[in-house]
Amino acid sequence: MGWVAQTFGSTLRRIRTQRGITQRELGAFTRISPTFIGEMERGLKAPNIEAVVAIARALHVGVDEMVAGFPTRQSIREQFLGSETPRDAGETKA
Repeated sequence: MGWVAQTFGSTLRRIRTQRGITQRELGAFTRISPTFIGEMERGLKAPNIEAVVAIARALHVGVDEMVAGFPTRQSIREQFLGSETPRDAGETKA
Protein backbone atom coordinates (compact mmCIF):
# COMPACT_ATOMS: atom_id res chain seq x y z
CA MET A 1 0.00 0.00 0.00
CA GLY A 2 1.03 3.62 -0.42
CA TRP A 3 2.12 6.21 2.08
CA VAL A 4 -1.44 7.47 2.63
CA ALA A 5 -2.59 4.02 3.79
CA GLN A 6 0.51 3.72 5.99
CA THR A 7 -0.04 7.17 7.52
CA PHE A 8 -3.74 6.56 8.01
CA GLY A 9 -3.06 3.19 9.63
CA SER A 10 -0.43 4.42 12.06
CA THR A 11 -2.57 7.45 12.94
CA LEU A 12 -5.59 5.22 13.47
CA ARG A 13 -3.67 2.93 15.82
CA ARG A 14 -2.10 5.86 17.72
CA ILE A 15 -5.37 7.71 18.32
CA ARG A 16 -7.39 4.56 19.03
CA THR A 17 -4.93 3.36 21.67
CA GLN A 18 -4.63 6.86 23.18
CA ARG A 19 -8.41 6.82 23.62
CA GLY A 20 -8.30 3.35 25.17
CA ILE A 21 -10.60 1.89 22.51
CA THR A 22 -10.16 -1.67 21.26
CA GLN A 23 -10.46 -2.63 17.61
CA ARG A 24 -13.64 -4.51 18.51
CA GLU A 25 -15.15 -1.41 20.20
CA LEU A 26 -14.23 0.81 17.26
CA GLY A 27 -15.77 -1.75 14.96
CA ALA A 28 -19.01 -1.63 16.93
CA PHE A 29 -19.06 2.20 16.78
CA THR A 30 -18.37 2.33 13.05
CA ARG A 31 -19.86 -0.95 11.75
CA ILE A 32 -16.43 -1.82 10.33
CA SER A 33 -15.05 -5.27 11.09
CA PRO A 34 -12.25 -5.41 13.67
CA THR A 35 -10.27 -7.52 11.18
CA PHE A 36 -10.43 -4.73 8.60
CA ILE A 37 -9.48 -2.17 11.26
CA GLY A 38 -6.39 -4.23 12.08
CA GLU A 39 -5.50 -4.50 8.40
CA MET A 40 -5.83 -0.71 8.01
CA GLU A 41 -3.67 -0.13 11.09
CA ARG A 42 -0.93 -2.31 9.59
CA GLY A 43 -1.20 -0.48 6.25
CA LEU A 44 -2.35 -3.61 4.45
CA LYS A 45 -5.73 -2.20 3.38
CA ALA A 46 -6.85 1.31 2.48
CA PRO A 47 -10.25 2.56 3.67
CA ASN A 48 -12.85 4.15 1.43
CA ILE A 49 -14.01 7.69 2.23
CA GLU A 50 -17.06 6.47 4.16
CA ALA A 51 -14.82 4.44 6.48
CA VAL A 52 -12.44 7.38 6.98
CA VAL A 53 -15.34 9.65 7.97
CA ALA A 54 -16.91 7.03 10.27
CA ILE A 55 -13.59 6.39 12.03
CA ALA A 56 -12.79 10.09 12.38
CA ARG A 57 -16.22 10.74 13.90
CA ALA A 58 -15.92 7.80 16.29
CA LEU A 59 -12.50 9.01 17.47
CA HIS A 60 -13.56 12.69 17.58
CA VAL A 61 -10.84 13.90 15.22
CA GLY A 62 -10.85 15.54 11.81
CA VAL A 63 -10.57 13.62 8.59
CA ASP A 64 -7.50 15.74 7.80
CA GLU A 65 -5.74 14.45 10.89
CA MET A 66 -6.56 10.85 10.01
CA VAL A 67 -5.15 11.18 6.50
CA ALA A 68 -2.21 13.54 7.12
CA GLY A 69 -1.23 12.14 10.51
CA PHE A 70 -1.61 15.51 12.26
CA PRO A 71 -4.25 18.25 12.50
CA THR A 72 -3.36 20.22 9.37
CA ARG A 73 -5.00 23.54 10.22
CA GLN A 74 -3.07 23.80 13.46
CA SER A 75 0.21 22.74 11.88
CA ILE A 76 -0.10 25.19 8.97
CA ARG A 77 -0.87 28.05 11.36
CA GLU A 78 2.10 27.16 13.55
CA GLN A 79 4.41 26.75 10.56
CA PHE A 80 3.65 30.10 8.92
CA LEU A 81 2.51 32.31 11.76
CA GLY A 82 4.19 30.87 14.84
CA SER A 83 2.10 31.64 17.88
CA GLU A 84 0.31 34.56 16.21
CA THR A 85 -3.31 34.20 15.22
CA PRO A 86 -4.35 35.23 11.70
CA ARG A 87 -5.86 38.41 13.16
CA ASP A 88 -2.57 39.32 14.89
CA ALA A 89 -0.40 38.56 11.85
CA GLY A 90 -1.05 41.89 10.09
CA GLU A 91 -0.92 44.09 13.16
CA THR A 92 2.12 46.05 14.29
CA LYS A 93 3.00 46.03 17.93
CA ALA A 94 3.68 49.23 19.81
